[in-house]
This record gives sequence, C-alpha cells and structure tokens, in this order.
Amino acid sequence: MKTANQILSELGIEASHSREGTQNTRCPKCSHTRKKKQAKCLKVKIDQDGVRWFCHHCQDNGGMYYHSEAKYETKAERKILTSGQMRGLRNA
Repeated sequence: MKTANQILSELGIEASHSREGTQNTRCPKCSHTRKKKQAKCLKVKIDQDGVRWFCHHCQDNGGMYYHSEAKYETKAERKILTSGQMRGLRNA
C-alpha cells in the first residue's frame, strides 16, 4: 500500500503537504510549457481513499487509491468504478 507522498512523488506532483485536503500546485505535464510557469493550475485532493488530481489548463486528471494499485485516468472510468463499488462488485 502506497502513501500519499509516494503517489505524488511517482506522478511528479510537487505538493506542499500530503495531509488530507485540497491544494493547488503546478502541473507536471503542462506548467513547464506555459508562459505563466509558476501558475498553480493543478488541483490535488487527498482523502482517506487516495489521491485525485485535475489540471485546469491541460485537463489532465486521474487518481490513485491507497488500497490498490488501480489507477483511473478519466472521469468516465472513475464513475464506472464508483458505481460498481456502490453495487457491491469487488473487482469493478
């Protein structure tokens, strides 16, 4: 099981902390190409389930759960996973 710090490091996300909550930081995929390189366009949410992110500039998004190595890349995949979990499917 990975920690929030390990997940953020693996993704190249430089977060100011790894406590639960929401924070903004620079996007590792697009910030280096922007005119405003220091703009904090990536929103990172850390909670009891894992880490989720969304870039307001390049639209990169996804997440990673603590309890598994499963990673979702789009909102549609996340909705499928969430609805499968709500129906009680273990391997959704």
